[in-house]
Amino acid sequence: MAKKYCGCYGLDTGVTLIGFLHLNAALYFWARVSTFEPIYMWVDVLIAACYTIRATYFFMMLNKDCDKPSRKDYFDMNNLSAYGLLASGVAIICLRWLEWAHPPTWQFVAWGLVAAFNWYHYTILDEYKGMPPPSKVQLAEKSPAEDALFADKVAEKDDSTQLLVVNKME
Repeated sequence: MAKKYCGCYGLDTGVTLIGFLHLNAALYFWARVSTFEPIYMWVDVLIAACYTIRATYFFMMLNKDCDKPSRKDYFDMNNLSAYGLLASGVAIICLRWLEWAHPPTWQFVAWGLVAAFNWYHYTILDEYKGMPPPSKVQLAEKSPAEDALFADKVAEKDDSTQLLVVNKME
């Protein structure tokens, strides 16, 4: 499967992007609800609730340091809220078609893109939930490249490296 999100980010960074995109979508649809557009407001409430649930479970996962159960909960809530988004997309397309008496081309395109992103994020989150969580010891270790760089700096023996050596020992 995918080792990187969008071909350039690691999975953990990609999942962070997904979570903040869900937060952004939730805020956008809550703003649309606040316009009180009579026909579409109620569908926007459902869409905003779906994205709010996703963002909430994302932040709950982060609060639990991305352990395996919280990753699974986030993945499961993404799957369940996808049904609400599907129903909302179909409802908006039907409402616009009935209101304007012609097929809403851009609504088809927009909700098709939402479906494509949901499928892609499903694959990313499915892979992410199976990854082992990083330990705090692994995060604190230095890479061999840092050690080599430090050794080169110590070999120069100027005042700044002496300060660096003192700070390194503390």
